[in-house]
Amino acid sequence: MINGHGDDLYKYKHIVANFSSNVHQNTDNTSLIEHLREVLPICTASYPEPEPYTLQQLLAEHHNVSPDSVVVTNGATEAIYLIAQLFSGKPVKINEPTFSEYRSASEVYQSTITPQASIRWLCNPNNPTGLVQSEDYDDEILVIDRSYEYYSRKVLPKLTLDDKHLYIYSLTKRYKIPGLRIGYILTSPSIATKIRHIRQPWSVNALAIEAGIWIAQHNFPETINRVNLWEETDRLRLALSQIPGIELEDSDTHFMLLKTPKRAQELKEELAQEFGILIRDASNFKTLSPYHIRVATQDRKANDLLVAALKDKLSAL
Repeated sequence: MINGHGDDLYKYKHIVANFSSNVHQNTDNTSLIEHLREVLPICTASYPEPEPYTLQQLLAEHHNVSPDSVVVTNGATEAIYLIAQLFSGKPVKINEPTFSEYRSASEVYQSTITPQASIRWLCNPNNPTGLVQSEDYDDEILVIDRSYEYYSRKVLPKLTLDDKHLYIYSLTKRYKIPGLRIGYILTSPSIATKIRHIRQPWSVNALAIEAGIWIAQHNFPETINRVNLWEETDRLRLALSQIPGIELEDSDTHFMLLKTPKRAQELKEELAQEFGILIRDASNFKTLSPYHIRVATQDRKANDLLVAALKDKLSAL
């Protein structure tokens, strides 16, 4: 049985424009994919490094930190669950609405979620709002998920690598390789050591490690013209704001929340079945309404399809 946002592409067979994922579909990762094709026979015939030391060193050099402060993970999601395990049983607080895995992981490891906690989960820029949030919480331990930093129009605060700051990064979103799962944690060496002790060996597959090494060795190459992305985002936002009934919320990224007159679940189904357009039903994010959807800017042609489809479905309401 197919359930959940991540399965939507498998549920709907004729999608021509995908706005449900914050991965930009026009990302040019051609050189990376060509490299992965070349190394695929080697990667599939050998076990990966139990500890991805090579990638760990390269990421440390990129961020100008000690390799002891880096923990390579099987995507940002493994990072989230490892940190939740590290703080197992301790009360935490979460800035809502935000990515549901912070709550899910905390509950798996018996942490209560309460405003009085001294450990805070923070997504920056935030998913689903796209807003950059303050990281100024001096008396708290901060878990800061910066998976979407690359897409932020605003510069985020400098890293603070001590026992009270843990940063999560994702390479899969920026380079359009979400199927490979590659991310990492930056924190103090002492906290990083504790996380390594609870991580499963060989948790990151060899092809994902190779992708990370290639990206780092090529100095994190640009794969998107972000000036064009911001311009197209502004054009899309203007067009969406002119559709009667749509309430468009502010965003510092290329993805944004909309509130429409039609229930999100119903609207998603209609757009997918009638137009081949996939949007994110955002009604399951805590504090959001049944009418909230999230979309991420794609290319001009796809964006125009979305605007036309929304006008068609909402004009009679």
